[in-house]
Amino acid sequence: MHYKIELNNLRFYGFHGVNPKEAKTGNFFRVDVIVTVKTGNEIHSDNLKDALNYEEIYNVIQGEMKRRSNLLENLCYRIAKAIYSLNSERIKKVYVRVEKSYFDGMSIGGSPAVSLTYPDD
Repeated sequence: MHYKIELNNLRFYGFHGVNPKEAKTGNFFRVDVIVTVKTGNEIHSDNLKDALNYEEIYNVIQGEMKRRSNLLENLCYRIAKAIYSLNSERIKKVYVRVEKSYFDGMSIGGSPAVSLTYPDD
């Protein structure tokens, strides 16, 4: 049996992007993460020590958001891999989506985003 931990609509300020202006002034980013976890004793014990703590997942995301990337693809990969490393025996999949809330060069409106699943199926 598996369950999913979801952290949705997390907001960060970062300096990601290839545009020199983005690297200098920064931008707001939104991150969504879904972690598929193999069920363990936590469903019976009701004890956090038996569970994958979503605060730890948040801290991993926060740490990776502080490290600059040119590409959202690289940022998504780093976040997913770092979360997976928390407990690779119980974590089956990590889905990450990173959205840049404003892109100066985008004349069509909207916002760019990249998502990926780690490990790949």
